[in-house]
Amino acid sequence: MSYNFIYNLPLLVLAAVVLIACIGFSLLVIKVIRLMGWVLAPDEIATATVLHGSISVLNAFTLGLIVVGVQSQYR
Repeated sequence: MSYNFIYNLPLLVLAAVVLIACIGFSLLVIKVIRLMGWVLAPDEIATATVLHGSISVLNAFTLGLIVVGVQSQYR
């Protein structure tokens, strides 16, 4: 299956589709977490915050490296 149609979509439509998909996924995950009763205890919140922050920094660093690597191909 070819996904070349994505290049023909207007940027606002593509952004809206991606945003709606991300928000929908987030709401679905929140609903599943609440239904399953997966709740952090108050003493676990600090650890979860540090882990979340560390993973976010790692993702930002990785995306930065990807952008630098791709950008050098267009010069």
